[in-house]
Amino acid sequence: MERDQATLKKEIEAMEENLEYSTVTNLRESLLQIVERFKKEPARRYLILKHGQPQAVLMSFQTYEFLKKVLTQVMMGSREMGREEEIDAAFARLRAERTPARGTAARAVEVGAEAEEAEETPGAALAE
Repeated sequence: MERDQATLKKEIEAMEENLEYSTVTNLRESLLQIVERFKKEPARRYLILKHGQPQAVLMSFQTYEFLKKVLTQVMMGSREMGREEEIDAAFARLRAERTPARGTAARAVEVGAEAEEAEETPGAALAE
């Protein structure tokens, strides 16, 4: 699993390094060359600008598949974490429901014991 995480980290770093900016006009003129470049550099991506604003990203199919894999892993991890949080919350509710009952019963026993002691020694209750 550590190996997978290390590989994933390297691939993500490579993706950050391989981002180019291009306009729609430039991409239109050189699309065939860009597709060929993807064969040599599959992590290369192009951020497509229109009027200076990011509009889309062009990437290789290999990069697209990698991103889908990463997103699936993230989603599965968040679902598992969400499930664990649900279970923890359920246990916390059960503990909260049971604790007052135990505490009340324990307090009733203590009060009952104090009452019995007071009955046995009538002056003890006044001394306290």
